[in-house]
Amino acid sequence: MDTIKNLNLNEEIPNLEAVTSEHIEAITKTLEEKYLTFWKHKLENSSKLTFYSTFKTDHNLEKYLILIKDPYKRKCLSRFRVSSHNLQIEIGRYQNTPREERLCEICNSGEVENETHFLLFCKAYEHSREDLRSSLENVSSNEIKLNSQTLSADLMKSTDSLNRPKRLLIFVNPYGGKKQAPKIFRNKVRPLFELARIEIDIIETTRANHAKDYIMTEPNLNQYDGIISVGGDGMFSEILNGILMREEQNVQASSSTVFNPQKPNIKLGIIPAGSTDCVCYCTTGTIDAVTSALQIITGEDQPLDISSIRSGNELLRYSVSFAGYGFFGDVVKDSEKLRWAGVKRYDISGAKIFLANRFYEGELSYLISSDAQGHPQDNNKCRAGCSVCFPPPCTTYGELLPAETCGWHSITGRFISVMGATNCCANKKSPEGISPSAHLADGCIDLVVVRHTSRARYLHHMIRLAGRADHMDFDFVEVHRVKEFSFRPVSRVDSENDELCTASHSSVTADHERNLNITHNRTKPQGQLQHSVWNVDGEIIDEPAVHVRVHRQLVTLFAHGIEECDKMRTCSPLIRFLRKWQKQQKTDFSIFEKEAKKSKKEQKREDTTLKYSKEAQNRKLKARL
Repeated sequence: MDTIKNLNLNEEIPNLEAVTSEHIEAITKTLEEKYLTFWKHKLENSSKLTFYSTFKTDHNLEKYLILIKDPYKRKCLSRFRVSSHNLQIEIGRYQNTPREERLCEICNSGEVENETHFLLFCKAYEHSREDLRSSLENVSSNEIKLNSQTLSADLMKSTDSLNRPKRLLIFVNPYGGKKQAPKIFRNKVRPLFELARIEIDIIETTRANHAKDYIMTEPNLNQYDGIISVGGDGMFSEILNGILMREEQNVQASSSTVFNPQKPNIKLGIIPAGSTDCVCYCTTGTIDAVTSALQIITGEDQPLDISSIRSGNELLRYSVSFAGYGFFGDVVKDSEKLRWAGVKRYDISGAKIFLANRFYEGELSYLISSDAQGHPQDNNKCRAGCSVCFPPPCTTYGELLPAETCGWHSITGRFISVMGATNCCANKKSPEGISPSAHLADGCIDLVVVRHTSRARYLHHMIRLAGRADHMDFDFVEVHRVKEFSFRPVSRVDSENDELCTASHSSVTADHERNLNITHNRTKPQGQLQHSVWNVDGEIIDEPAVHVRVHRQLVTLFAHGIEECDKMRTCSPLIRFLRKWQKQQKTDFSIFEKEAKKSKKEQKREDTTLKYSKEAQNRKLKARL
């Protein structure tokens, strides 16, 4: 950066207090002659992004962006992100990439796509630059003064059109996960919000449902542009249920028998600070507080499907990611007794429930819609700009599924677990998730049914679930992409009682009555319980008979979605050097350790030899005496 400071490029840049088209051309010429030359021939690849920031500051490109009237173009230029435009920014990770693989695909001009080409030379934005120049010629110098106050005000106005948040309500859970949420927010997130000039109101929760109760009773919630959860999935689920139930209270009761929750006008966000952080992992591809904070600041939009859990006409809860009955319900219920063990309680309870090998008899009904696209096993993963979640207007999916496969279906049997995944449910313990090909906003639930099987086969299934192998490739696992499903437990005792009650309407003998009493007193088979509980985003629902229905894109999250990346190309020279150095250090250390062990053995051998020689000398002296 010292080399950059010594260039003195500002000497030929005109005073921007009265900008004209000639001045813009002068800036372009200066760029071509000095910046671009220095960029190509003198600057190291690892420093180019920092150099670009210096270039923006020198030429006041913020003013350039403000005067572009088209909100969409201004938004694209101001964000300047690889994810927004699928650009291959010319920094370290493309150091060894051939030139023909780095050409601009937006304008097809044959030029290498980099920061300078995109901002000043790309033909796709030629009209916006011409509009800027004509605007500059017709504006008096008094209207475009570049003093700090005017520039700050203009920048604040420009953020309005970019849909960036200006005021946020933030809930911090000090008890979730490893109890690091307050520290993470204080050290990593709050400084970024302050730099972005976002007003924040912080509430540190002190009890269960604190955030939910506050949201449902706060009269002035419309003053906020978003509600942020700093914690784990449980904290976010609490905020989600609060805002959706608040909307339900505000809407007058309808005579319609169909339950249709209202979409809230306020956006939600999440800063990961919990034990699993499944929602954050599925919407950003990483569990990083800074990444989530930056996506909140830039006002990213990611619609999310939400599932409603109902029992009869009663709404029990909303789910954002997962609803599981059987194994996962038993694990969460048993782990409540082991809260003293922290995050490890799930591993302990999981081992106990696995060894018990419980199964549950029930009836499962599910609805397959004709417009459901794809299948849970098609390996078509949800990514940013997903064509499944955001299909073109002319696209129809009516012929994707045969007519005989659509509609309601029912299955009855013994199940180890019944799982409904609104998204892939990926996390640290399961990198691919319950359903790797589930989508965030397609209006479907991936239903995964695990029938009763042996411990060994179920263990094989769980090992695959904890890794990256296909855990659905078993004959005892069924998967369906559905719009809604219902589950009703059917225990063996209940079914036998129903048959006996039917037989009791006819004449029976004393022997039949004696057999009836014996049947009523019969104990349940070993390993079978009458019913389990539902695990909904980590919360327990005791009611076993439920109806689950998905509501497409019911809420909007401050997130951008997961993007595909090439791990080899995203490795910068600095990272490669550090990895190489780390390996070298490990190698050197191992050599040093071997030498140290070798020297210790030799020293021990020498000490032993010296000891024996001294003993021999002592024996000789005694013999002479």
